[in-house]
Amino acid sequence: MRRTVAGVLGIGLFDAFLLETLPAVAAADSPHLPAGGQDDRRLALSALRPRIHTRSEWGARPPRERAQILRRRPRNIVVHHTATPNYPDESLQHAYWLSRWIQHHHMRVRGWADAGQQLTISRGGHVMEGRNRSLRAIRRGHLVVGAQVRGYNRTTIGIENEGTYMEDEVPRRLWVSLERVCAWLCAQYELDPFRAIVGHRDFAATDCPGDVLYAMLPDLRRGVADRLERSIGRARPKKPRVRRRADARAARPDTDPAPSTSPTSRPSAPETPSPSSTRPDAPSAAPEPAVTDPVSPPEAPGDASSLLDLLE
Repeated sequence: MRRTVAGVLGIGLFDAFLLETLPAVAAADSPHLPAGGQDDRRLALSALRPRIHTRSEWGARPPRERAQILRRRPRNIVVHHTATPNYPDESLQHAYWLSRWIQHHHMRVRGWADAGQQLTISRGGHVMEGRNRSLRAIRRGHLVVGAQVRGYNRTTIGIENEGTYMEDEVPRRLWVSLERVCAWLCAQYELDPFRAIVGHRDFAATDCPGDVLYAMLPDLRRGVADRLERSIGRARPKKPRVRRRADARAARPDTDPAPSTSPTSRPSAPETPSPSSTRPDAPSAAPEPAVTDPVSPPEAPGDASSLLDLLE
C-alpha cells in the first residue's frame, strides 16, 4: 500500500507512512474528541441527568426577550416552594399546566419577560425547564439570569418545587427528583453540595421553601453527596483556581430589579377546582399563588371573580 501511494504521488516510503499515520494522530489530539477522563465524566453526567421536559414540550409562550447568559457557574442552588395548594394530581398533564400557569403569572401579573425560575419540579416529580435558554446554559456550564432571588439572581440557580411545605410533607416523587436534579447540577457545575444547596430564606425574610422542606435540606445535601460519590467517585469537587477579577465581578451587587418569585409571607390559598380539569389556554381559572411582591404584597383573591379581575 505504501509503495503504491509512494509511486502515485512520487514521494518516499517515509513520507507515505506519514500520510497514513498523521490523520490518526490528528484525531487523537483533536479537541472535539475528549480524553478518557472526559469520557467518564460525560457518562457520569448522563447517568445523573434527570428527564427534563423542555419549554416546547409543556407549551411555553415566547418570552418577551431572550434571557441573559453568564459564562460562569452559579455559586448556589436555591430551593423554593411555589406556595400553591398541594394538589393530589401527580400526572404529567398537571405538571405541564403548572409550568404554563407559572409563566402566565410571571408575565401577565408580574410583568416579567418570562418565567423567573430556571427549573420547576411538580408534586409528581416531573422536572420542567423554566426560563428560556436555561437547559442549554446548564449543559454548557453557564448560568441563565433568572428572577427568583432578589439581589442574587446573577449568582444563583433556582428550583421551584410545587406546593406549600410549611406543615405538609414533601411527596416522595418530588423529593427523589429534587435530589437527582441537585446532584446533576452539582456535577455539571462542580459544586460542593454541602455549601451550594441552600433555601430561599437563607437570602431573604421569607417562609420559602417552607418549614418542612427547609428542615430537610441537610438530608438533601447528604443524599446529593451520596449520588455524586457513586457516580463520579467524589462528593466534593476539586478546589478550583481563584481568579481575583472574576470573583470581584461576581461579588458586585445584583442590579437585576426582578424580585423573588416566592412570598415574604404565606397567605391562605383560595379553594379552586383541580387545575388538571381546566383548559391549558385558560390559566385565569387557576388559583392565585402566594408569589406576592416583598415590598407591597397584594391580598390573595378569595374567589374566581376577583382572580379574573386581577388577571385582566
